[in-house]
Amino acid sequence: MNTYFIVINFLLLLFLFFLGKKRKVWIQPSVHFLLINVASIFVCNYWVEEFQHVKNTMETELFYLGLYLCSLVSMVHVPNEKETLNFRDKLAFLKSPKSVRIICFGAVVNLLLLLFFLLAVDFKVLLLNFSYLDMVDPEKIGISSYPILVLYKKTVIINAILCFFFFGFLSTLKLKHVAYFKWIYFFIGVFFWIYLLGNNSRTSGLIWVGLLGAIFLFTTPSKWQKAKMFMIVCLIAMSYMSALQGRQKYQQGISQIPRNISLIQSTGMDEIKFYARNIFGGAWVFSEAKDMNGDYPEKYKVLSFSPFPSSIDNFSSYLKYQNRISVFEPYSANVEVYHFGGGYILLYFLILLIGLSLLNKTIKENRFIGYLMALPAYLFFIAYQQYPLRSNFRYFFISIILCFIFLKLKAKTKPNTI
Repeated sequence: MNTYFIVINFLLLLFLFFLGKKRKVWIQPSVHFLLINVASIFVCNYWVEEFQHVKNTMETELFYLGLYLCSLVSMVHVPNEKETLNFRDKLAFLKSPKSVRIICFGAVVNLLLLLFFLLAVDFKVLLLNFSYLDMVDPEKIGISSYPILVLYKKTVIINAILCFFFFGFLSTLKLKHVAYFKWIYFFIGVFFWIYLLGNNSRTSGLIWVGLLGAIFLFTTPSKWQKAKMFMIVCLIAMSYMSALQGRQKYQQGISQIPRNISLIQSTGMDEIKFYARNIFGGAWVFSEAKDMNGDYPEKYKVLSFSPFPSSIDNFSSYLKYQNRISVFEPYSANVEVYHFGGGYILLYFLILLIGLSLLNKTIKENRFIGYLMALPAYLFFIAYQQYPLRSNFRYFFISIILCFIFLKLKAKTKPNTI
């Protein structure tokens, strides 16, 4: 990595530090997106030996400068924060009898879908298989003939996050009749956590963010609250490390979870570098894959930007054209777009710019609703350095649509009515 580019990254951090003293820039998603990319550059430059030996990093630097520019420009003309109510006041509507009934009804529907899934799925594949990603293949787990189950499986991450969130919320209500429903949500959340752990998915720990958010929002600040949040953070870290240990092993599945956890060693500098590389390794993946095979059919390029499931746009038939660095390491979203060509790069940056601007404005209007709508976008921020464009860009689209609708509705109503 050229020295001047490292200097640019340091100057960016200084700029944000001094700007943060005058404006609330640290709450903006565009800043978080920028910091994730800056972290990737630093981690790869100082801790990834393969990256340090890359001779030509000009394309990587230019692409990341484009990402930085999108982040910075999206911060322009963001209005001042208009919040007048605190978080707990805004959440009062969830405690109304009607809202509680809807949440409880959702638990029953979710449980019925899970039971249907358990009746249809091939448990032998879930417990033990010998090929990475078999557990996410509808055909191999036996649910391909049930479109509703295929769609249910695709929503595992969002579903599990909401399950833990509603479990945490219902646990704060002193109503006897909701006790059963909160444990339904907890059971579903735990099942999908185990399912993702068995699949060695790096998103397995992410679903506990739902419970983390519920504890933060619905409970009184105390030492016990902080202790619970700390334990959940440790559980998230353990889940991530377990997935990294198990994903390259020959034997996969739920039965291998104890083995994967036992492989987590004491955290020395080598282990820290290993985990940091997997979280912030996007710059290295880009530099490694930019000179590798980049041939894609036009339909693959177009459908990679599609927010629809494969059952609608039939993207699954084009998965055979997906390129990978290795069996366990696919191209990232950034390097795929780079190989798509100049027109798609401009489209990608334009969508990022518009999307980040909408996220910033929504959070400035109403921080709680803004972050709630931005949650899918944060999934994209985390995953886009590790997975292909199609795997995560749809989450960014979901946040864009939600924020656009909210801002339009807000513009038609009187101030502070939402």
